[in-house]
Amino acid sequence: RHVLEEYWYWICIGALIGFSLLFNACFVLALKYLNRKYTFLYKSLHSKTKYHVPPYGICYMQL
Repeated sequence: RHVLEEYWYWICIGALIGFSLLFNACFVLALKYLNRKYTFLYKSLHSKTKYHVPPYGICYMQL
């Protein structure tokens, strides 16, 4: 027994692809709008940096 018509399957597939493209485009635009540049600073035994390096070894710094 078919509850929905066959064309609803293709409408759902189209909506899935459409929303995926829409959300990916919004995500890319948000990243471009924020435009944050980060660098990773790794703790080294011989380096003397003025930045605080947390115990897990990585510090994020905005340039």
